[in-house]
Amino acid sequence: MKFSKLLNLCGKLVFAFLMFLNLISCTTPDEPDYYELVKMDPKTSHLIDSLEKTMWHYFAENPDSAEIVLFQTIRLLDSLDIPQKKLYAYMHLNELYQYQKPDYVKAVTNLGNAVRIFIRYPGPYMLNPYLFVDIGNNFFNLGYYAQAVTFYKISYDIAKHNHENYCQPLALQNIALSFKSRYLYDSAYYYLHLADSHIMDRTNMILAQNNNHLADLMLVTGNLGSVEKTALSSLKILDNYKKHHAEMAAGNKDRNYINWNEMAARSHLALSKLYFIKGKVGLWEQHLNSAIEYANETGSEKLKADLYFVLTLQKGMQSKPKNLINDVNEANTYILKANDLAMQKAFADSMAVLFGKRNLPEFQKKYAAISLRVGDSLIKQKASTEIEQNIMLITSVAAEQVVQKLQLKQLSKNKTIARQKWTILAVALFAVLMLTTLIIIFLLHNRLQQTYRVLVKQIQDSLKPDVEIKDRKSPESGIYEQLALQLEALMENQKPFLNKTLTLNDLAALLHTNQTYISNLFNQNYKINFHDYINQRRVQEACRLISMAENKNLSIDHLSDFSGFNSKSTFYTAFKKFTGMSPVVFIKNSTKIPLN
Repeated sequence: MKFSKLLNLCGKLVFAFLMFLNLISCTTPDEPDYYELVKMDPKTSHLIDSLEKTMWHYFAENPDSAEIVLFQTIRLLDSLDIPQKKLYAYMHLNELYQYQKPDYVKAVTNLGNAVRIFIRYPGPYMLNPYLFVDIGNNFFNLGYYAQAVTFYKISYDIAKHNHENYCQPLALQNIALSFKSRYLYDSAYYYLHLADSHIMDRTNMILAQNNNHLADLMLVTGNLGSVEKTALSSLKILDNYKKHHAEMAAGNKDRNYINWNEMAARSHLALSKLYFIKGKVGLWEQHLNSAIEYANETGSEKLKADLYFVLTLQKGMQSKPKNLINDVNEANTYILKANDLAMQKAFADSMAVLFGKRNLPEFQKKYAAISLRVGDSLIKQKASTEIEQNIMLITSVAAEQVVQKLQLKQLSKNKTIARQKWTILAVALFAVLMLTTLIIIFLLHNRLQQTYRVLVKQIQDSLKPDVEIKDRKSPESGIYEQLALQLEALMENQKPFLNKTLTLNDLAALLHTNQTYISNLFNQNYKINFHDYINQRRVQEACRLISMAENKNLSIDHLSDFSGFNSKSTFYTAFKKFTGMSPVVFIKNSTKIPLN
């Protein structure tokens, strides 16, 4: 059997083995994931990215424009049928209606749209951890803290699986806030410290946010000793982040800019609360004013309302009645803009108590009446949004079930792979035997090649013309000896014999001599004429080409042409004259070299 056929057979066996190994080491392929099937051309992808950048440009200062851009993006995505991008757009709308254009019903509606897209196109690549953070936030805002923790934990698991280093600590922070809202302060401390341990980049803003949550928790629990250090550490992290990000230093109001200013505002708010408790009026006012300044940069009405609420409470007992009334009216303006009925009622209740302490019964009655009116509106809002809340609850539970199904599917796949390990070990022996066989074949092939090289070298050596050097005492012997050396060097380096129209005159020109010297050299020293010498060189070249493995399939016509012969018949005649066999016989013999 020829070596090429043997090698081909071995290759087929190896391929069959690899296919077998692949079959036993893989589970049944999953159903196609719609997320993976959607392919966007570069132009469409660039357009969608540009719309998203435009939206974030308007997000802080012009929420109406951001809203319009998002609606345009959704219409475009509807026409293109790209669900994964549409899911992001609905999540951005939910965020817009939560913080920049407060509208609970619209926020819940758009979050529900995002959840329904996920349920319709389930798959591992649609598992967006931030979607489940938003679902958790929705339950958190409704006061369903246990449900919020459930979805925050789902978000953490997905983020961990997808190596989302920013979302992991974010989910843990939200779990801590949920426990804090239920007055489970030890659990809140635990999850905040756990979140800190998950922050790999110690210069990232997420670390500053974690410190802010920790400082606020310390204030609530009366653990004031480390509040200042923690809040100042947060400000230092934010300052370094800004220095090393040119877009932040330039004041580009993108998403990072908004987050940065919100974290700075909350750091200063924590310090202002601390200094207020300690009675350091100057530092208290300084940090509270800084907090308000940074909050104004975020464009978040809710954040500004929180700050003015705190400001009014802190200044309430010290301000003169006229200043107090102005401060309360100003804070009430921001709280109304936040469009949060729960906050409005809490503010009205606090102001009624404050005016009662300041002996201002007229304003006490006013805010007590506002509290009652807002309370009625809050009850009506809960009734009117009950359908949205129930729909959100149902879709969220459905999303949780989809996640559980995907996780169970992955768990089943892992178990199947574990069971197949023993099978893989069993066939490993087959792989070793196959490898050993291939090595033996390779070594035998090398031996064949070495034997063949020796044979070819012997033939090539027999083709080299012997130069008869005349007696060195002859005056011309030195000239012909030098000319012969030049001729051999020319033939080895430039191979002029490959020129099919080479003449004696051409050769003389290449050697910078005349035809007489060349003719004498061939006739007297080589004992051969010019044409036989050139044809001998061409046959030698043909043998060299045949000896090369990559030329095994060259035709006789190609060999003749590549060797410099004018015709196939001339090639046959010369080859048989100088090797004693025809080219065909020589080629066949080259593949039947005995092992010994």
